[in-house]
Amino acid sequence: MKESDIINKLATYPYRIQRYELMIPNVYIANDSEADFFAIRKSGLSDEFEIKVSRSDFLADKKKMVRFRDLRVDEYRGLNFRDQTTHPNKKPKYQALIDGDLPVNYFWYVVTEGVADVSEIPDFAGLIVVPDNGRMVIKRRAVKLRKDKMSYEDRYKIARKSNYRYWRLRDGCVVDDQNP
Repeated sequence: MKESDIINKLATYPYRIQRYELMIPNVYIANDSEADFFAIRKSGLSDEFEIKVSRSDFLADKKKMVRFRDLRVDEYRGLNFRDQTTHPNKKPKYQALIDGDLPVNYFWYVVTEGVADVSEIPDFAGLIVVPDNGRMVIKRRAVKLRKDKMSYEDRYKIARKSNYRYWRLRDGCVVDDQNP
C-alpha cells in the first residue's frame, strides 16, 4: 500500500469527514515541518498524521529535526549549517511536539502492518495500523500535546498554502506565491 492510498483512506473515512473542517495532505505546518496529513477539527484542535509504509522510513523519523524558531542576526555568524545537532533554532521533532513548538494537538503514526509495534511509538503518539485489507485499526490513542486551539488566522494560512499547492500541481499550472 502506498502513502497516497493511506491519505485517501484517512480523508474519506466518514468519521473523519464529520470530525474535521479541514484535511490537507503534505503541507508545511510550521517553518520546515511537513505533515503527511494534517487535519483541523471543528473545535480548532489539530491532528498530525505521520504515514509510514516502510520500516526504514519509520526508524529514520526518530532522527528528524525541525526548526522551532527563527535565528537572530547575530546567531548566523560562524554557524555550521550541516551540523544539525547543535543548530540553535532546531531540535528533534519529538521534542518540539512535546514542548508545544508545533501547532499540533494530537500526533498519530499511521503505519502499514509490520512497520512498527505499539512499544516503539513515543508515549504521546497514537498508532493506527492499516492491514492489507485496508481497514484502519486504532492500536493506541494520541495524547493531547497542547491545549491551544488554532486561531482562525493560522487556519487560514494553512488553507492558503494548500490552495497554492493545489494550483501549482494541477495541470502543470504555475502560480506565483508572492503575488496571488
